[in-house]
Amino acid sequence: MTLSRLYWYLENWRDYYKVNNVAQEMQLGYPKESLMLQSGGGSSVDAFDEMYDAMEVQLAITFDALIDSLKFPHRDAIHHQWLGNAKCWPTHEMDYSDALDRLMRLADKRGME
Repeated sequence: MTLSRLYWYLENWRDYYKVNNVAQEMQLGYPKESLMLQSGGGSSVDAFDEMYDAMEVQLAITFDALIDSLKFPHRDAIHHQWLGNAKCWPTHEMDYSDALDRLMRLADKRGME
């Protein structure tokens, strides 16, 4: 995995994390899925966009699990850098660079490109 691809995963995770936390805490908007009859083989104009959005959500959930598997200083360094919701400490920059290395190794181990 390249560093630019890792940043793409982190940006996707950040966007998913911020949007979904607000929607879940405030219970805003309509449900994303509803029951309906669906015929086989039918497709709408937005079918590809919906599949792509669903894939990005699944990648964000998978990457969230990778971040949660990191140890405390690395996980909090990622949260501080990308979400701004963790406190900063003297070794933050060192922990952040270590966290990026560990995330790249974990993603490679799990076959994420």
